[in-house]
Amino acid sequence: MRMFKRLIFLLFSAFLLTSCAVPPTDSIRLATESGRKAFEAKARRYAPQEYRDYEHAMARARRFQMEEDIRLIPLFRDYSRVVEAYTQARNRGEEARQASLKHQAELTAEAQGDMLQVDQELAEVRDLVTGVPVGRLSSRLLSEADILVSESAQLIALGEYEKAKAAAAKAMDKVSTVANRAGFVLDRYMRPELLGKWRGRPWSGLS
Repeated sequence: MRMFKRLIFLLFSAFLLTSCAVPPTDSIRLATESGRKAFEAKARRYAPQEYRDYEHAMARARRFQMEEDIRLIPLFRDYSRVVEAYTQARNRGEEARQASLKHQAELTAEAQGDMLQVDQELAEVRDLVTGVPVGRLSSRLLSEADILVSESAQLIALGEYEKAKAAAAKAMDKVSTVANRAGFVLDRYMRPELLGKWRGRPWSGLS
C-alpha cells in the first residue's frame, strides 16, 4: 500500500513538472498575430518606436524559448517565463497597432483640414472673379488648383499624407495668385462694386 501511494505521488509530481515543459503554442500564436496586425496597421512607418519595442520583445521571448527547448530532459524544461515574455510581446504589438492608428488619424485630420481650406478658398475665388477680366492664365491656374485638390484627396485615401499636404499647398499658391491678380485688376479698373469684396481679405496661403 505504501509503495502504491509513493507511485501515485511520483506520477502526480511528474504531471506537475511536465505541465510547464510544453512550448506555449497559444502564447506564441497570439504574440505573432499581434505583430501581424501591427504591421498591417503600418506601425513600422507610423509608430516605429512602438514597433521596434514589439520586435525586441519577440526576440527576447524566442531566446527564452530556445533556452528551454535545448534542454535534453523535458522534465527540466520550464516555459513559465516564456509564456510571460510572449504575453509582453503581444501587448507591445497591440500598443504599436494602436499608436499607428492614432498617428494616422491625426495626419488624416491635418491633411484633410488643409485640403478643405483650399477647396473653400478656391470656391470663393471662383465666385469673386466672376465678371472680372483676369485672363486665361488665371482660369488655367484655377483649373490646375482644382486638379490638385482632387489629387490631395486621393493621396489622403492612400495614406500619403505629406504628399497630400504638398498638393494642397501648391493649389493654395495658385488660388492666391489668381486672387492677387484679380485684386490688381479691380484696383486698376476701379470697379468699386467688386472691389469691396476684396478689401481686408488676406490671400496668404495655408495657415
